Amino acid sequence: MNKLLSLGLLMECPIPYVTVGGHCLFFDALEQGSWQHSRNFCEQLQGHLVKIETDNFMADVFDHIHHHGLGDASFWIGANDLAQEGVWKWHDGSNVRMGTPFWAYLAEKPPKQEPMGGTKQNCCCLNTYYLYFFHDYACDLEFSPICEYSASKSNATDSSSRDFIVNGLSVNLTNKLKQRKCYNDEAAGEMVEVYKVDQTAACVMKFVMINEVDVKDRCLYFNPLEKGTWQEVRAICEQLQGHLVKIDTANFMKYIVAYIHDHEIDNQDYWNGANDLEKEGSWRWHDDTHVTMGTPFWGYLVSLPIVQEPGGGTEENCCCMMHTLLYYFHDCSCDALLSPICELDDPPPANPPSVLSDI
Repeated sequence: MNKLLSLGLLMECPIPYVTVGGHCLFFDALEQGSWQHSRNFCEQLQGHLVKIETDNFMADVFDHIHHHGLGDASFWIGANDLAQEGVWKWHDGSNVRMGTPFWAYLAEKPPKQEPMGGTKQNCCCLNTYYLYFFHDYACDLEFSPICEYSASKSNATDSSSRDFIVNGLSVNLTNKLKQRKCYNDEAAGEMVEVYKVDQTAACVMKFVMINEVDVKDRCLYFNPLEKGTWQEVRAICEQLQGHLVKIDTANFMKYIVAYIHDHEIDNQDYWNGANDLEKEGSWRWHDDTHVTMGTPFWGYLVSLPIVQEPGGGTEENCCCMMHTLLYYFHDCSCDALLSPICELDDPPPANPPSVLSDI
């Protein structure tokens, strides 16, 4: 038995399942079949085709595939829109998250992201040729299954809901707000209420706080109007007692990309803090920690064969997030003029706000 600790209970993954990211999974690269065949195969093992509902879990699945020599196989997962075209669901009826950093893309101008197969491609595959990003395919094609044990539990939260908790405002709504630190709950991208918070509990002015179960107290500043080289915008962040953002988890990347889209600043390109200026090929953050490579962080060149970034060598040593490439990581020339995403060095803890009543 393969044991895992989840929700405070000692659980066991029955053979042939193994523990991956808090789930019991079985990767069978030798089994080949249609999506329906693969689903039946998993059900015979008291499981279902895997449900990949969080970005961090997607990264865990990708790591397992590559660390166990399964990189030549393509795999069916549970996502499908068989019941209603364009409405992608998991086996339990929950919604499949769309966009970056889950789904593959096919063209740069204009950016086109999967799924794009219409009524002829209704099942989701992690294809080795598309670096294991989600891709819709005809359900009768033959790929291998990733099964998930139906009795397994996970700490992961439902990522189908939009769930920002933001402290501070990145723009001034009124003159009265210019000198205030505010709190807004932007669940589903809709402002619900504005609050006044204790000064020690809020991000400093211009910064917004992302405070989630899986991403705690990260104060960010998005400035699509400012443009500069990587070094120039790094200096701007440092003047604000911060640094270019460190995107160290896939879930954090999801929140950042969703924030960019929800606030309609998605026609701009941004710098983050990743770079290999010190040593070619050794990508680091501001604190000298390693940048995670591969899927689901790094994008790829739209060519045959698909080549994953970074691929610019000594000419491209700074990491950009381009709107034409759907905000996946790409290496760019550090002299390009892009906008900053800054992160506060020492964000304060988030405290419950009190109502701002005198606006």
